[in-house]
Amino acid sequence: MPRFAPTLWLFLFAGLAVPSSAGLLEVGRLQFDLTEEPRSGELWYEIAVTVEARRGEGDLLGKRFTDSVEVACSLAFEVEREGERGFAFYRAELEWVTIDEGRHVARFYLPPEVVERDRLRGAPHSFQIRLQAEGQDPVWFWSDSLEREASRERFLTLLEVEASRNAGILRSQRLTPFAWLYPESTPTERFTSIR
Repeated sequence: MPRFAPTLWLFLFAGLAVPSSAGLLEVGRLQFDLTEEPRSGELWYEIAVTVEARRGEGDLLGKRFTDSVEVACSLAFEVEREGERGFAFYRAELEWVTIDEGRHVARFYLPPEVVERDRLRGAPHSFQIRLQAEGQDPVWFWSDSLEREASRERFLTLLEVEASRNAGILRSQRLTPFAWLYPESTPTERFTSIR
């Protein structure tokens, strides 16, 4: 699929493992990019979160699968609208029914109208990724801009207020024209409601 902006890859390592009944989940890579919708040619903003699932050390039962894996994505973009600078906040999550060992990709999208209006390119100003497996506490990954606790608290406060204004705009892959693409790396989402 054609890409139109420089792809920004973030490789993540320490501190991103969450134990589950089948082993460990880790965020392996984040990618922020513009991607062309195949039929219309319109540009969507894509966030690709690579989740790596592996067996835990000492797993004597040989469990390969991890059930009910949630991936949540929260973003803040610095934007200029009507001559005023500010931030636009978006939030979405998905839940996979189950995943096997290996790499899986959760994709989220912002639609072409938002891409054009806010001139979205590259990585957002701030972001938060949450992974949570069934029966486990969540593990959070924060952008560098949110390393300090005070910055995180401010982000979460603004996110709570502002993201509701943009509810339903950031979408998981199944709610976009890209729903049937990438079948080899995209597990089945649980369909509960539009989030």
